[in-house]
Amino acid sequence: MEWIDAFHEPFPSSLISIVSLTVIGMLSLWGSGRKLALLICVLLLSRYMLWRGLYTLNLEDGLSSAISVILLLAETYGFVQFLFFSFQAWSPTDRKPPPVDDHPSVDIMVPLVDEPIYILRRTLIGCLAQRYPADRLNIFVLDDGQRPEVRALADELGVSYQSRTDRSHAKAGNLNNGMKYSSGEIIAVFDVDHVPTPDFLEKTVGFFADDDVAIVQTAQDFYSPDIFQRSVSQDRKLHNEQALFFRTLQAGRDRHNSAFFAGSSGLIRRSALEEIGGFQTQTITEDLHTSLLLHARGYKSCYLNETLSTGLMPETFEGHTRQRARWAKGSAQVLVRENLPFMRGLSLAQRIDYLGSIHYFFLGLPRIIFLLAPLSWLVFSIPALRADTSTLVTFFFPAYLSSVFAMRMISRGTRDAFWSDVHEIVVCFAVMKAALTGLFSFDRPQVFEVTPKGGSSETKTYADASAIGWHLGIFGLLIFGMGLGLQQWFGPNPTPGLPISLFWAAVNLVLLTAAIAPARSQRQVRDHVRRSKRLPCLILDEAGHEAAEILDVSESGAAIRVSGPRFTLDKVVRFGFWDEDELVTLEATIVRQELETTGEATLGVRFSHLEDVATQLLITRLFSTPDIVRLDAASGAGVLGSLRSLLSVPFRLTERLRPSRRMTPRLPLARHCALRLGEARLEGTTRDVSFSGVSAVFPGTHEVGSEPVVLSIEEVELMVRPVGSVERGNDTLVRFRVETVTQGESRWQAWHQQSSG
Repeated sequence: MEWIDAFHEPFPSSLISIVSLTVIGMLSLWGSGRKLALLICVLLLSRYMLWRGLYTLNLEDGLSSAISVILLLAETYGFVQFLFFSFQAWSPTDRKPPPVDDHPSVDIMVPLVDEPIYILRRTLIGCLAQRYPADRLNIFVLDDGQRPEVRALADELGVSYQSRTDRSHAKAGNLNNGMKYSSGEIIAVFDVDHVPTPDFLEKTVGFFADDDVAIVQTAQDFYSPDIFQRSVSQDRKLHNEQALFFRTLQAGRDRHNSAFFAGSSGLIRRSALEEIGGFQTQTITEDLHTSLLLHARGYKSCYLNETLSTGLMPETFEGHTRQRARWAKGSAQVLVRENLPFMRGLSLAQRIDYLGSIHYFFLGLPRIIFLLAPLSWLVFSIPALRADTSTLVTFFFPAYLSSVFAMRMISRGTRDAFWSDVHEIVVCFAVMKAALTGLFSFDRPQVFEVTPKGGSSETKTYADASAIGWHLGIFGLLIFGMGLGLQQWFGPNPTPGLPISLFWAAVNLVLLTAAIAPARSQRQVRDHVRRSKRLPCLILDEAGHEAAEILDVSESGAAIRVSGPRFTLDKVVRFGFWDEDELVTLEATIVRQELETTGEATLGVRFSHLEDVATQLLITRLFSTPDIVRLDAASGAGVLGSLRSLLSVPFRLTERLRPSRRMTPRLPLARHCALRLGEARLEGTTRDVSFSGVSAVFPGTHEVGSEPVVLSIEEVELMVRPVGSVERGNDTLVRFRVETVTQGESRWQAWHQQSSG
C-alpha cells in the first residue's frame, strides 16, 4: 500500500494534475491527439475514483456510511459510463458511399398515426425525388390513424396506402403489416417528419452488395431547434442534443460492427428481417431490439456518417422527456428480455457497445443523488465525503476539466461542454421511472407513445410546471440548504467543508435553472418551420420585375429582402425562384414589412393558391437538397462559450419571450396630425409610425370607438381603425391600425426611409 500512500501525497498529485491538464490543453489548441487526450482523461478519472474509494468515505456511523457510499456508487456509475463512451468513441469509421452496381428493389415505408398532413407531404415528396430506377422503387404510407385525408394524399402523389384495423404493437406492428403488402429486397424506413435527400438511396444501397450486410444507417440531423437551443436562444451556437450520438458514437460503434438501426433514415435487408420474425414487437424500442437480434445472427451493419435526411425535434419539454423515457424503458426491456450480458452470438465489442447504450438510460438515480448530495452537509451536517478543499481540488477538478476538453475533442465539437449535465437533469426523473418500469414489466403488453411534433400553439408563452415539479422541489430544497449554510458561514464557528457544499449547491442551482428553462415554451404561431435559405428570386408585378433575395422560407411563407419598402399590406404579389433553368412563380400576400438600416426592406409573405408542381418544387428545394443541415465542429460555442451560455440562462429567463416580431417596426416620428371623428376634428401629434400602425397623442379625453376613421398627417391621409386608447394625464394616447393610404403614399414611405437611415 506504500505506492498508494505516495500517490496520495499533495506534491506528486498536484504535479500530475498540472502536467496532464497542460498536455490536454495543448492538444485541444492543436486540434489533434484525440486518443491521447481521451487516454489521459481516463487515467485522471481512474486516479480520482481510486482516491475517492480509499481516502474519502465517511464511515463514522450507519447513516453517514450510507450517504457516503451511495454518493460513491453514483460517481462510479458516471465513471463506468465514461469508460463505455471512451470504448465506443475511440476509433470511429469514416465510410464513403459505395457505387451501386446493381439496383435491388427498395420499399420505402413511412409509418404514421396522427401527425399533420403537411409534414407527411414533405417526406413523401422527398421520397418521390429519389434518383433511383422507378421500376425498382415503391413507396408505402402506413397509416395507423385510418384518416381519409392521408389516403387522399397518397392517391394524389401516386404512392401506396396501407392501414390496419388495430394499432397493436404500435410502430413495429405497423411496419410488419406493411411488409405483408410489399416485396422489396431492401426496406427503407423514414419517420413521418424525416425528409430524405434525392441521393439517399444512391449513397446507401451499394452497401448491400455484401450479402452479410443487414443494416445501413445514416446520420440524423434536424432542421428545427431542440428545446435547449430554443429556450436559451443559442440555436446557432449550441448543437442539438442528439448530435453526439449520431456524429460520434454511431461511427465508433460501426468500427465494432454494432451500429444499430435508429428507427428512421435507415435501411434493412428484408430476408434478414424475416429471419428474426420482422421488426421486434416485444419491447417499445423496436429499432434497438431488432438490430440486436440481427447482430446476434451474425449480420453486419454499416453506418454512413453523412446527412441524407432532416427531421423535426420535439418542440416541448414534455415531448422531449416522453421520447427519452420511451427509449429508457425500451432499453431496460431489451436488457432483461434478451439477458444481454450472456446473449449468444455477439462479439465482446458488440456486447460492450449495447451494454453501454442501455447503461446510459439508468442515469436518473445517480443524477438525482448528485443534485441532493450537498444537502447532507448543509441541512443535516453529515459530510458525504471527507476531504480538505485543496486535496479535493487536486483530484476532482483535473479529472472534470480533462473530461470537458476530451469530450469536445472526441465528439469533434458536437457536444457542448457543461451541457451534458443539463441534458441529463432535464430527463433524470422521467428516465428513472421508465427504466425501473422496463426492468420489472418487460413481459407485459407495451404501450407506445408517439412523440408529438409539428403543429402550432395559439396559447401564450407558458411554463409547463407539471413537467418540472420534481425539479422545482429540489431547487427549493437547495435554496433552503444554502440559506442554512450561509447562516453557518457568517456564524461564529463555520465548520470545515462548508465552502465545498455551498459551491456544490450553487452549481446545482445553475444546472437546474438551465434544465428548467426549456419548460418555458414559446408560443408557436407558425405551423411550418422556417428554414434559413438564401435563394435569388424575382418580384413580379405590372411594372415588370425586380431582383430580390429569399432569406428564409417554408411551405406557407417566406421572408424576402427587397430594395425598398412596399407599403400596402395584404397586397397580393407574385415572385419567382429558379429550379435549375426554369422559373417557378408563386402567389403571395404581404403580411409584414421591416426596414433595414441600409434602406432595404424585408417583406414577410404568406403563400396562397400554390399549384401542386410549385409546392413540390418548393419542398424539394427546402428539405431535399445537399445543403441541408451540416454539423461543423468550429460552429459550436466552444468551452468558454458553452460556459457563458450556461451562466447566462438565469438572466435569459427574465427576458420576455415573444411569439414573433412586430409585423412592421415602430419608428419614432413626431408630426402634426388631425383625426376626423364625425363632425369633430381632433388635432394632435404622432408618437411613432409603422407601415401598419400609428400612435398619436391628442389633448383632452376622447372616446374614439373602433370604427374606421380618417387620420391626416401633414400631406398624408390614412384610413385607420382605432385599436386601443389610454389616458395619460390630460391627454389621450390612441393606437391605430392602418388599413389604406388614401393620399400621399410616396411621402409615407419616404418618412420610413428617412427614419431608418
